[in-house]
Amino acid sequence: MVSSPGPEGNDEVSDSKSRSGRIHNVTLANFLKSLKVNEDPRQQELAIKILGACPEIIQGYWSVAGISLEPRLSSRWITNMAYFGAIISLPIPTYCFSTVLSKGSLSTPSYNPSPPPLNTIVENVIPSIFTKVFVTKGLQLNSEPLVRHCTSLALAKCLDKFESIRQAFTTVEAALEENEETGQWMRRRLELEKEVRRRVPDFQVVVALSQRNVSALASTSALAAATVVDQSQPGEATRNELLSEASLRLMWLYHRSLPSLAAEARFDPGKLLLSMTRQGQQHHSSRIICSC
Repeated sequence: MVSSPGPEGNDEVSDSKSRSGRIHNVTLANFLKSLKVNEDPRQQELAIKILGACPEIIQGYWSVAGISLEPRLSSRWITNMAYFGAIISLPIPTYCFSTVLSKGSLSTPSYNPSPPPLNTIVENVIPSIFTKVFVTKGLQLNSEPLVRHCTSLALAKCLDKFESIRQAFTTVEAALEENEETGQWMRRRLELEKEVRRRVPDFQVVVALSQRNVSALASTSALAAATVVDQSQPGEATRNELLSEASLRLMWLYHRSLPSLAAEARFDPGKLLLSMTRQGQQHHSSRIICSC
């Protein structure tokens, strides 16, 4: 039931199809609309499996999925974010990058000279439903800690997916020996990077979040060292550790996958040394400092 377009001989026709992003699995796309993913875990699991087998459907699915990602502290929103993260974390269908004749071959794959449509790729990475306004709002310091944590994890999954696709495209570019003038895969990768830059929050938002979390973690650690325990907040130390790790991971992902965007913000990496109290924080902080 999974179909994928073959290589086109005409560049203009190929570019036209890339822009349109025509869906080939219309039946499955319509079937997904009938699933109550917010009411039945089995239907949600089925939807995820269908989207994993037919990633081209994801582009048009978000608008009919019936989920809202606007940040608010509610069980429905947390469930929606978990479902969203599960879809974003689906593996990349690299088999679709090869031509039909080479898919069953054990030899070196023969890649399709035409990359997937840009809109299809973007909606598999950081969908329009996960707007920049929503993400920025979820990362704001005045948001609830659980909202900040869920938003951080979701954005991290988007950036991880982006990096995986970027590396997969680079592999195809090398195999096809593309150059900047004529390489369609290279051009699509650069278009994807530009679109992702436009959709993610400003790096300064992540910096402010990390500095706040690192400062809170340092204060909690100091109180613990002084054996002063606030009985009204027994889980404060654990909460600050989770928030600090999540925000530092985001900072590293920006530096790894969007270095030009991270370079636009000014911050003192030395402040990250304050967070080096746990293995997770040490790992992310060290990588950020080395990349600065």
